[in-house]
Amino acid sequence: MTTEIKHPLSLRGLYQYHDVIGLLSAAGPGFSGPVSVVTGPDGNLWVANRANPNQPEAVRITRCTKDGDFIDHFGEWGEEPGQFIWVTSIAFSSQGELFLADENNHRITVFGPDNRFVRSFGGHGNSPGKFDRPS
Repeated sequence: MTTEIKHPLSLRGLYQYHDVIGLLSAAGPGFSGPVSVVTGPDGNLWVANRANPNQPEAVRITRCTKDGDFIDHFGEWGEEPGQFIWVTSIAFSSQGELFLADENNHRITVFGPDNRFVRSFGGHGNSPGKFDRPS
């Protein structure tokens, strides 16, 4: 079945529904509150999941193939370095580092190609180098 969606700002004006991947899952394979997806340097999809304090295990970055096959996930809910609470977007640098904008922690957190915490910057405020709910 093909569903066509017209969008007034589209350059082509026509999108076709192709497929759905993933399952609803608070932990492990699947997604819970997916908010941002990027294609990583490895060609796979990286999905930022966020949740509320009642479901901290759902806060994670999930990696899967473009066909939706689960590869792995990482992340931990919290305020400590390397932890995140309310991810709003993710992006990769040209060096393969993954940048996460964490709205609740008012910072950008960076992970290396091995998914290990590298650094974070920002913090709440309106002075240079600070953020107020980055997205």
